[in-house]
Amino acid sequence: MQLSAQAKVSYDWKSEGGESGGGEGVEVVVRTSASALRNSEPIARVLREHVFGDACDSNGVKWVLEIGSGTGQHVCGWAQTHRDISFIPSEYTANGRGSIIARARGLENVHLPPLAIDLLAPQQQQQSLTELGCAVNEVDVIVAINIFHIVDIGAVRGFARLCRMAAPKRVCVYGPFSRDGVFHAESNLEFSRNLKLRDASWGVRDLDNDVVPVFQSEAGLVLDRVHEMPANNYFAIFKSS
Repeated sequence: MQLSAQAKVSYDWKSEGGESGGGEGVEVVVRTSASALRNSEPIARVLREHVFGDACDSNGVKWVLEIGSGTGQHVCGWAQTHRDISFIPSEYTANGRGSIIARARGLENVHLPPLAIDLLAPQQQQQSLTELGCAVNEVDVIVAINIFHIVDIGAVRGFARLCRMAAPKRVCVYGPFSRDGVFHAESNLEFSRNLKLRDASWGVRDLDNDVVPVFQSEAGLVLDRVHEMPANNYFAIFKSS
């Protein structure tokens, strides 16, 4: 995969205000998510053992796209460990993109600038992937961490459609889910209720009834395996049917 000239443009890390300026309204400053601090190692272990090695195919993984990279803690951590893989972060918020840029200093295998993918805008998704300057189907893995419960179901469908366009070998999603209509942790049920008070379209999704059917119908993806994770979370790995 060859990045386009636009995608290869490097940021000038220093601005008039020091090292926290990123231009274009993006403040380049490291931000930290408490949840990412807690779950980084368990997530990295599953990816290392079941996705980033030879689990996908005999050629291994070369390119990984993360949707909703947030502060960049996950994607930059993976890039530090897996120097032979190139990582494409994406984040819709300017603050998040600024943090990713700050964290990616010195990591030549992190694509910058981060993509600003809107899961509810299919045309913008296609444009973002086209701007990589590569064949879209060269993305091997797409990862989404802790996003499905804080978006409406339309964004879940949008994510699946993006996967259809990119046609990766594996799609990985992590977060709190119920299973086949049942909450196996009372804390997740309460968490879902609280989310719905903030936004009625949010809430903990059911992996088997909300996510699996959408991934199958929109992207031809089937559930390959599910890992139970700490704090009542799940890590689901999908593959093309």
